[in-house]
Formats: sequence, structure tokens, C-alpha cells
Amino acid sequence: MLVLIATVVGFSAATGILYSSKTMTRSVFHEVSRMRARQSAEDGLRLARFLIESEPNWADELDGNLFIDADIHPDQRVQVSGTIINLGSESWVSVPVLNAGFELAPSQLPHPLFGPPSSGSNGAWEITRYGLINTGPTVPSIGIAGILSTTEGTSGGFIRFLVAVNGWGMFSQTTTESLVANSRYRLSVDVGTGALAGVLAATSASVYAGSELMAVSDDSECLTILDLGGGYSTYQVEFETEDNPPDGLLRIELSASSVVGLLSATAFDHVRFEHQPDAPMLIEIVSTGQHGSNTYTIRTRLMIDSDASGTRTRVVDWAEE
Repeated sequence: MLVLIATVVGFSAATGILYSSKTMTRSVFHEVSRMRARQSAEDGLRLARFLIESEPNWADELDGNLFIDADIHPDQRVQVSGTIINLGSESWVSVPVLNAGFELAPSQLPHPLFGPPSSGSNGAWEITRYGLINTGPTVPSIGIAGILSTTEGTSGGFIRFLVAVNGWGMFSQTTTESLVANSRYRLSVDVGTGALAGVLAATSASVYAGSELMAVSDDSECLTILDLGGGYSTYQVEFETEDNPPDGLLRIELSASSVVGLLSATAFDHVRFEHQPDAPMLIEIVSTGQHGSNTYTIRTRLMIDSDASGTRTRVVDWAEE
């Protein structure tokens, strides 16, 4: 009887140990499989960072969306998706321009028959003119005045040529700011005849940093022209700075010229000068690794910095599930 009881107890104990062993084995296998799924998710994230850092034009080539579907190992798979959620800075910061609408201090350079002055000041704007023949009729009229056609207010800056031989006039203003590294700049000015003449004179808008020319509307790669109707267009001149931009205060130059012409003019109005600071791109990455029936997902955000030395990514947010 005792032997039978001992045998039954021993059998029950062995069965319990065997059952516990199987349960533990399944638990270990599940955990190992989950760890491998997590490893696949991490590998997917590394692949995404490698692609972004090694392919400078990846955003253009993939239309801003990243997708990876790959077998990491024979029994491990990963899917990665990435969506750009911030293209960098999209806000423009104003660079102050005084009397930007040419509404203050209306006046013009005097126009005597002989020896007309070639320069002067009109509030914030410096005024310069030139004529190969320096007489009243052959140098341009230049100044700020109420004109029949404007885009803002009732006055504008004007340069008008009656009988010009190599005539030229310019408004210029030096701002209080210097260039900021890794930024985009945009000078906008409305340009038209102002109903002062039937022909628009040759017109140019330029930006200098100190003595260095940064952009000029004569360069088609810098210029965008927007038709405003009513005989006016907006000239937009854009350029970008790098890590070490030139020193010196920013200066705007607005000019018009006429080689040999009768009754042409340029009117300037509504000057805007802005810059857009560079900001890193932000992309959201979802990497899901799979091993067997187990999946593991890592959600992260990468900040992408690009400059002349290359592209770098940095993790700024991380979650696992």
C-alpha cells in the first residue's frame, strides 16, 4: 500500500515538473522570438537613418515618404514607413525697411537746366542719378511723389526719363541687419510705370552685404516676377546663405536705366525684405519587426540636419510597443 502511494505521488510530481518545464520552454521561446522581432525593428530604424544620411536627395526621389520592406534574416522581417512632418522653417522674418511704401517725405532732386545735382537723400532712401549729358532734360527725374498708379498708398518712388542718353537712377537703403548663416532671403518690390510713361524702363533690384553683391534681378535664377495687373508686377529676388556669409550690413538697391529712349519710367512701391532661418527637417518613423507570430514596433522622430559636410539624423522621440 505504501509502495503504491509512493508511486502515485512520484508520478504526480514528475508530471508537474514536466508540465512546468514545457510551460517555461514556451515562455522562453516566446520571449526570444519577441527579442528578435525587436532587433528587426531596430535594424529597420538603422536602415532608415542610413538611407537618409547617405542619399541627399532621398526626400525628392521618394516624394517625401520613406518605405522599407525587407527580410533581415531568413525568419525575421521588417517594415519601415517614414513621413515628413516638418519641412524645416516655413516662417519668414521681416528685415526692417524704412519708408517701404514711399509714403513719407515726398520730394525729388532739383531739375535746373544746367548742372543738376546727381545725388541726395529722401528720408531713409539715398537717391542717385546719372546722365551722360548732364543737363536738366537729359538726366532722369527721380524722387518720391504722389503718382496716378500705385499698389500701396498714394505715393511711390519714381525714375523717369524724358530724353535720355545713358541715363540711370537708383534708390538705395542700408538696413541695420547683417546676413544670418544658413538662411534664405527674399527681396520683393512692386514695379510698374506708375502711369508716368507708356514704356517701362530697364529695371533692376539688388541686395548687397557690405560691398558684396548677393543677388540681382538681372540673374534669372534669382528672379521671380508675379503679375499684379494694373501695369504692375512684383519682382522677387531670392538667395541663400551658407555657414559663413559675408560681413557687412545689408543694402537694397532699386534702379532703372535708359540707354537711348524717349519717355520711359519705373515706379517702385511696397518694398518687403525677409529672411527665412534654416530649421532642421523632422520625419516620423514607424519600424515594425516580425519574427514568427511576434511583432515589435518602434515609433520615433528623427531630426535631419544638412549642410556642406553632409546629412545627420538625431532621435528626438522614442516609443516602443
